[in-house]
Amino acid sequence: MKKLLALVLALALALPLGVTAFAADAEKVDLSIPDLDAGVLYDGDGNRYDPEDLIPPDSTVYLPFRIFAGENPDDPDEVGAWYGDRDNYKVKFDKGDNNAKMIKKISFVEKKFEVRGWRCHALKIELAQDFSGDEFKLTPSVTFTAKRYLVDSISAEDGEPGNGVKGHYGFDTLEELNGASEGDVAFKDLAQGVYAPGSKMTMGLKFFMGNGERSADADFKAGDGGVVVKPQKNEDNEITWEDEKDTLAWLNFTSDDDAKKFFPKMTTKWDDQEYAEYFADQDAYLFDFIGNPKIAATSRASLRLRIPFLNEDGELSVDEDSIVVYQVVDGALVDITGKGRIHETDDGDWVFELKTRELGTYIIAEKPAAAEEAVEAPAETAEEAPAEEAPAAPAKAFLPSFAK
Repeated sequence: MKKLLALVLALALALPLGVTAFAADAEKVDLSIPDLDAGVLYDGDGNRYDPEDLIPPDSTVYLPFRIFAGENPDDPDEVGAWYGDRDNYKVKFDKGDNNAKMIKKISFVEKKFEVRGWRCHALKIELAQDFSGDEFKLTPSVTFTAKRYLVDSISAEDGEPGNGVKGHYGFDTLEELNGASEGDVAFKDLAQGVYAPGSKMTMGLKFFMGNGERSADADFKAGDGGVVVKPQKNEDNEITWEDEKDTLAWLNFTSDDDAKKFFPKMTTKWDDQEYAEYFADQDAYLFDFIGNPKIAATSRASLRLRIPFLNEDGELSVDEDSIVVYQVVDGALVDITGKGRIHETDDGDWVFELKTRELGTYIIAEKPAAAEEAVEAPAETAEEAPAEEAPAAPAKAFLPSFAK
């Protein structure tokens, strides 16, 4: 497939669909390469997706032009650099007619792909977040429109189509092009690889985005996404979130008859923003359950968050009574310490345990936040507020992580 694509791309703007165009009278060409599947896409490290892969939401995929370089070992990125040169082309991106809102941004970038050892130009597609178990067909495209008279060719071997010109050349006028040559080849005599300003080449992609599905009895790494979990109906379920060393959070619940799926991603990282000054003099730890998922349970679920303030012997390194637990509700810090309890489990883990029907954004601090009186806390937390008053959208985490 890649060999075919290399040939198509090398000749794409030079084959006016059955009409032979010589440089002396270069013509505009309009050609499309539609429905390239996920098999031409790579993640940010350079791992390739298979054609049938379901690409996770909130990820970034790349179409490296390195894969179109064909048989040109001298400069494998020549094709990408050529199409990315704004002196040669205008570049237009289209999110497509299918689920366009699930694409945040499309751009053309230069990037290093570590796994492949490539540094090349690539089409970059940034995907939106989604908390459902739905699949979305996506059909973005990129169109390159020539701004100059161009000779664009990779020499072919073994009798395959080619014109003997090895390289990419641009000219402001047709006269300049016809007066140029490489070796013994006069560009005015070329029958392919030549096209006039206004020529277009559109590359269209087709792939599917969505979260996979797992049983709700599952273990996750902090930061893992790309899946939804399906609770076992009328059964006990336990989900844990871990880092490299410890379990960070435990969720236990008995699912009801509905057993709705939910998005289980939890992160412990955030950017320094508005509330940084309130925790600048202490350690504060974030537990952010993305999307504030609701738990389909017969009663409120038990959520336990690891208390991080321990010494080498596993004992609390701060006074238990000084620990404060906050929840971010409508952008405000709410002290929920009294809504749960801090205790040591039978397994010797110090935790803050809370009963809840909806997961949120929590901060465990070793003492009250500075200037706490400046943060107005609503009388009720998200768990206790009536359904019509609960936040309609996920609360954004504003605080910095000082975790060590």
